[in-house]
Amino acid sequence: MVLKCSNRIMREIFKIWLVDDDPVDLFITRKMIASWQIPVQIEAISDPIEALASLGEAAAHGQADLLQLLFLDINMPGMNGFELLERCQAKNYLQHVTVIVLSSSHHPEDCKKAQHFGVQHFFQKPLTLDKLQGLLLSPPYLKLVHQSVQ
Repeated sequence: MVLKCSNRIMREIFKIWLVDDDPVDLFITRKMIASWQIPVQIEAISDPIEALASLGEAAAHGQADLLQLLFLDINMPGMNGFELLERCQAKNYLQHVTVIVLSSSHHPEDCKKAQHFGVQHFFQKPLTLDKLQGLLLSPPYLKLVHQSVQ
């Protein structure tokens, strides 16, 4: 698929998933990301079981690589973020996805556990625009966006 956006040709849209059971956090994070003014597709999912099913479906249809960035809460009912990461890791669903944890947890062991699963960043809530922009304007994330915008 080729889209024209701001006089640039898009080969694919920079795709971001937000997985968090708190609708307020989903709303705020979505608004902050939208303020980047780059073409992104944001999928907000409040149920980690639904997120796992969607990742499995995308993988089954050869579309798992369309997701570039995942913001993930840890403390969720039904399945916590670590359980989601464990299941995704077992099936290689997030092999090429940058994972950023947003959590209310202040426990150092949660940060270590996240690193074990290959999480690139662990932020304590609330996420601020300054934190988000500082992260996303760093070279690794600018490279992700640049690879999507060609």
